[in-house]
Amino acid sequence: MSGLRIGMLAPVPLTSTGTTAARVLPMARALAAAGHSVDVHVPAYMGTESDQANPKLAGLATVGPCRWPLIGSWLTGLALALVGAWRLSRGAYDVVHLFRPTGATGFAAALLWILRPGPAVVLDADAYEGAAAMSPLEFPSIVRRWWADLQEHTYRRTNDAFTAASGFLLRRGGQNRLQAQIPNFADPVRHRNWSRPGLRNQGRAALGIPDRSPAVLIYTRFAEYPIDSYAELVEAIRDMVPAAVVMVLGDGDRGEAERLHKALVRKGLEQGVLQLGWTDADLLPAILASCDAACMPALDTVANAAACPVRYVDLLTAGLPIVAHNVGEASTYVMPGRNGRLLPAGGSARSMARALRELLLRPRDRDLDYYSRMRIEGDLAPINAARSLERIYARAIALRRPAHN
Repeated sequence: MSGLRIGMLAPVPLTSTGTTAARVLPMARALAAAGHSVDVHVPAYMGTESDQANPKLAGLATVGPCRWPLIGSWLTGLALALVGAWRLSRGAYDVVHLFRPTGATGFAAALLWILRPGPAVVLDADAYEGAAAMSPLEFPSIVRRWWADLQEHTYRRTNDAFTAASGFLLRRGGQNRLQAQIPNFADPVRHRNWSRPGLRNQGRAALGIPDRSPAVLIYTRFAEYPIDSYAELVEAIRDMVPAAVVMVLGDGDRGEAERLHKALVRKGLEQGVLQLGWTDADLLPAILASCDAACMPALDTVANAAACPVRYVDLLTAGLPIVAHNVGEASTYVMPGRNGRLLPAGGSARSMARALRELLLRPRDRDLDYYSRMRIEGDLAPINAARSLERIYARAIALRRPAHN
């Protein structure tokens, strides 16, 4: 289709691990490469990448945080929604794509959808943030839980089209609606230079891993699995593969990495375990290349069923065999017998460690590299995501067009 003018509103500031970097910008770059003009409006963005022409990043730096007690975060969200909606309404866009049904972006999408005429409004979800996915420790307020549920159920329907990272989220979008699943995919910028020679040696030297020691990666955000279960997994890996170095890459928002460290100390397992936290994006390729296998444990919860972690794309790009619990979109990225193992949800830590040991005992073959490359250059390539987005944009514009007459 001919070049569209597309405006996007990101839900969070630009960091190396958030939705903006992992989902919004890859979509914007894929669409720009397909010949469309894309502006991405980012909260608190100060222009560190403003030299790029397409996609162009535009900051909503005028929306500063309100620090008033109790209502400060609400006022900040309201201001972001109003400024974001105003920017998008004045951009002469054919379509606007906003990310996350909850919070400021969901409210901004509803405003743009209600205030006709205007561009076609598309809303994207990459996580479920309703009360069913919340931990009582995380959101103790009944009002907060009710408000999140209201947003999830209301904002998913105040748009012309809906996109989602997972099939679970798509099903919650409602029946007989214009919607499409766009799983997270390979990004030429995020995954640039991930196959350059010498990465494995570089990573192992930096991390102090002996050449012949097997290295197992636990790639996590800690919300997917209990801390004690992570400690049991480390214990099982060390029991079944005594020479293994276990790396824990990732961190949580509430001191989970420190709690895991204390749990490992209690078990006497702190030696031979590298807790790396969140690392600089430039270091990620060498860290993954230094590993021999990776695992992604997860309980069968609403939050995990809705998730589509970009970490799976990282592991595919790095060509690592993966062991994962079959929850959410795990089966989108892990094909048993080709690039890893899928275990039943709720399986024990020892069953995951056993599957990792089996992968470590197998000599690395070319089939794994071929499969990973086939996926990254095939169905998970940016051009395929762009084509899917083009189709849903065209239909959303066609539905919206009568409002301009």
